[in-house]
Amino acid sequence: MTRERWRRGEASVPRAFTATLSHPSAVGVPKRRARGVPGAMANTVLLLLVLYVAIYGLRYVVLGQWAWIPMLAASFEMRPRAISLHALGGSVALISGWLQLRPLLRRRWPRVHRGVGWLYVAASLIGGGAGIWLAAHSLGGWVTHVGFGLLGVGAVGASLTTAVLAVRGDQAGHRRWAIRSYALWLSAVTLRLELPLLFAAFGREMGYALVSWMCWAPNVAVAEWLLRRRVRPG
Repeated sequence: MTRERWRRGEASVPRAFTATLSHPSAVGVPKRRARGVPGAMANTVLLLLVLYVAIYGLRYVVLGQWAWIPMLAASFEMRPRAISLHALGGSVALISGWLQLRPLLRRRWPRVHRGVGWLYVAASLIGGGAGIWLAAHSLGGWVTHVGFGLLGVGAVGASLTTAVLAVRGDQAGHRRWAIRSYALWLSAVTLRLELPLLFAAFGREMGYALVSWMCWAPNVAVAEWLLRRRVRPG
């Protein structure tokens, strides 16, 4: 009976085979390879920027006053320890935060992920706490005091929230707040990208006042947009 059906072409094709034909990814053909290449390039560019800014920040720890910017040297001289703590914590947070957002690290080495996560939180508390103190004495008056101050409070608060949610086992919430926290720390990168342009367009005093907000507010907006884009109804 089965032979006759095969001869007449009436035998049904196995469902697994039809599923393979309709879904090439089932046999190992990546459907989104084209998207993966731009994503890998973006991650590489981000890593290079993070490494550059982190190494730049560590100069303040290693070289001390020899690395200070002339425009801010007078302020730094009054609180050198806070500058070193802020630079050290921020540099460690930038590098460890980039590692934490790699899915491969979470999947293959969860213990390493947790260890690096606690390092990130500690660095955020040190760098962010020193940043809050420095913001109160920043050049530019109340505009920069509030702008950099909110950045420091946000970085510390978001990092603590990330840790608390991880301890509670809320992985979805933990990842959302980790993205928010790292978006705030990436202000160190955006500040150095924006500052020359703002100086050229508005002068040093106004440019510095603007960057105290523009270095982090767009980062938060982009992070929230990405998070809302991931959570789509249906």
